[in-house]
Amino acid sequence: MIFNNKFLSRIYIVLILTGCQNPIEDRTPPEQPKWVEKSTPYAWEEKGIDAENSGNHQIKLEWHRVKDEDLAGYRLFSKMRESEEEFQLIGEIDLFQIIGLDTVFYYDVEVENWYQYYIRAVDNADNLSEPSDTIEYLLLNPPRLIAPLNTISDNVPSFTWATFDTQFYWANYFAVRVEDVSNLQEISTAWTCFILNNWIGLSDPIILNYIASDSSAWPSNVLECKYQFDQFPAGTYRWKVIAIFTVDDFYRAKASGESEWGYFEVE
Repeated sequence: MIFNNKFLSRIYIVLILTGCQNPIEDRTPPEQPKWVEKSTPYAWEEKGIDAENSGNHQIKLEWHRVKDEDLAGYRLFSKMRESEEEFQLIGEIDLFQIIGLDTVFYYDVEVENWYQYYIRAVDNADNLSEPSDTIEYLLLNPPRLIAPLNTISDNVPSFTWATFDTQFYWANYFAVRVEDVSNLQEISTAWTCFILNNWIGLSDPIILNYIASDSSAWPSNVLECKYQFDQFPAGTYRWKVIAIFTVDDFYRAKASGESEWGYFEVE
């Protein structure tokens, strides 16, 4: 078979045009991240932005996973609310280096300062998403647990704690959360209670000795309790107290501080 030069030239041109093109550049950013809605203080499961106390004063930030196929990670930004400075990068989450908690970030902050936060997603081509909504939170000094602590307790404990010294903010509400840790593989919420208690610096500790789930018998300052029995069954439990300065229209905390976990047993 004989090909003339003009025909061969056309083949070469087609090969050059189709086989040597530059790869298409990815300029499409990931979708905008969205924060997980904050739970109420008495919810069975804690969700959304929250105070944390694991020995450090921290804010927990939680968002929904972005579903882009080429997602590479997230960038988190923060600044003090009253500051005129720009938002600063406070954390990077690389999905290629982290396994598990890729939608939660814990950030050490100073107490009694309002901080604002937003998050952006980033893909493999370094495209950044639009910033999420900006959220803010105030971290308070944590309450101090008094009793029960590392002891055998009645099946209706008297939860006792002292609140904190504060310069600008105080607690208007308190939430008590108890978890059953008898089986460390299946830790579960056992009881939650949300009370109104305007503490403004008095030295007396706060005592809550009522856990009944029957709302008709709640003390006047109890706003909500969740528990399926009127006393704790035998087992090992841990508890903590959340002191809350202010809430929104749904009683979701906007400023709080929480104690470390305390432990007790019921025989």
